[in-house]
Amino acid sequence: MFNANVAAGIGYGHKSVEIVKIIMQETGTYNTMWRRPFESNLNGNIQKTILENCEKAGRITPGLLTGVAGQFVMPSATPERPVNIVNGWDTRRFKFFMEVRSTSHMGTVITEFITGYTDQMGASAFGSLDPNMTFYINTVNMAKNAVRTTPLGTQNIQSIVDCSHLLYQNDYQGVHGLNNSHKMRPEDVFVTMQNAELESASNTYGGMADFVDTRTHLTKKPIKATRRFNSSPIFVSSVLDSYVQTKRQAIGGQSDLEITDTAAASVASARVNEDPFINILRNRTGLDGSSFTVRDLLAIDPTVESRIVITPLNTALRATLPVAGLTQHWQTADFETQFGTALSQAVPGYMLDNCLQSVKFRATNMEMGGGITVFLVDYGSLLQGIDLSPYLAAFSFALEKTVLADLTQNNMIPFTLEMSCNLISDSIINLSINGGPFVPYVVPCFCDNLMSPLVTADKVRLNTLAKDIANVVDYLGDATGPNMGFSETKNETYI
Repeated sequence: MFNANVAAGIGYGHKSVEIVKIIMQETGTYNTMWRRPFESNLNGNIQKTILENCEKAGRITPGLLTGVAGQFVMPSATPERPVNIVNGWDTRRFKFFMEVRSTSHMGTVITEFITGYTDQMGASAFGSLDPNMTFYINTVNMAKNAVRTTPLGTQNIQSIVDCSHLLYQNDYQGVHGLNNSHKMRPEDVFVTMQNAELESASNTYGGMADFVDTRTHLTKKPIKATRRFNSSPIFVSSVLDSYVQTKRQAIGGQSDLEITDTAAASVASARVNEDPFINILRNRTGLDGSSFTVRDLLAIDPTVESRIVITPLNTALRATLPVAGLTQHWQTADFETQFGTALSQAVPGYMLDNCLQSVKFRATNMEMGGGITVFLVDYGSLLQGIDLSPYLAAFSFALEKTVLADLTQNNMIPFTLEMSCNLISDSIINLSINGGPFVPYVVPCFCDNLMSPLVTADKVRLNTLAKDIANVVDYLGDATGPNMGFSETKNETYI
């Protein structure tokens, strides 16, 4: 096995990086995917509910906002634009799963599970690979390995420390490009909140018409976005809680700018420059780290081709692959599609939090008693050698009490759902709302960074989101202690 410590410049804090294996498998074809970024909808009732739910709370948690978070911030009801993928959605390609192991100078072992897709099926019938076939990174999941001594002996344990999409815009055209996209992670929302007054002055007086803050621009240089933020309750609670906790702990005299900077840092996604594999990829190839070719891998490790496995599909398995046109299209502006979009974006984050690579479940609130029930049908672990029981219980609880409770506005919307999700393959959703017919949807999980709700091409959407969140944090007020509650002395501005 190749050990990359012979290479100069692996990355901060790591003395070796090993490419353990790459598993590749053929994909199906898909309907055109559409981007539905988060959009906010703040009104007096939503604002009042948030204030009442958070009153006297020590922390603002997703559970406090269940039922209202999805009314406040939700994937847009109307799709923003179609999403492009290299060579088109009707092209069969490879999806890949790569395992990379790195060791820090302190001896800590980090395992990275990297997923993504290729631009083509660049392999011959004999298994040789096209050296120019390009691999695009979708997600990076990092697990920390440790040794624990127990009464039963020494055990190796793993724990997830980072689950991130890799976001980038390959066609970025510079500061004033026509097709620029903007990041909408919590930290980017705080940046936009800081700029509100300056941009307002620019538009009012005309003296700063060219003011542009490129910190929210999505460029060719990749950034990480925590997958948990694809869930509305987690997104909203993270932003509000980080601000309130920072405000509580602020030393007298701190400016609003210092408070928002500190709050942004507390909810920041992991940094790409601290990622062992992306660092060695950059240092050895000069690339930006979002993609690589077989030739690039060989430049890093001349022996890596022996650890690339193409998993063949027989006729029966190939027949189960998705085919474009056989499931519901994603551009429809209806509640079923918005509900399905929210599920496809939120569920993988909860799976990763609970060490799950695949899961299949049924859920409904249409049975006797009327409560939301979740039935796990099948599952697979991302990690080896761990007891999944507590993780499965936590995943089921999160689905019932956070994801589905929020989407149904605290169980007010009847639904029945069947969903299977494999993080390196597809999400298949069959959904019925209000007793209607089941609607089938398919999302390719191996490239779902392209559909992230944390990216928008509409700067106004980002500005509105930041403005609405700023209004909510203003009304949360100054909290002097964890049990003192939030001030509600300001006048309402929404009717």
